[in-house]
Amino acid sequence: DGVERLSLGSTESNDGLGESKPDVLICTGDDDPFVKEQHLQGAMAMFTEVGCNCRVISFENTRHGFTNPAQDCNPSDAFAFDAHAYFESFSATRSLLRKAFELDKEN
Repeated sequence: DGVERLSLGSTESNDGLGESKPDVLICTGDDDPFVKEQHLQGAMAMFTEVGCNCRVISFENTRHGFTNPAQDCNPSDAFAFDAHAYFESFSATRSLLRKAFELDKEN
């Protein structure tokens, strides 16, 4: 949500980040009808412009809602659970959080 507004530019200032330049992880399906490529590219450019390290993982043949097993019961073709994408995105998210909270460092 909000990717279109962010990717097309916002009149709001990006000064709220201050010195913090967080890592950003975007996991998406390349067959998601709700995520337009120009909005994804725009969001990536915006995050990069403000100094964030932006990483995108796009899963092949993957629809919207891929992390939710209940999507297999959704009658809309726009949604589908994908076990591979779910586990890979979860692993990438865990790695990002471990790095962000320095959980891999020795005490």
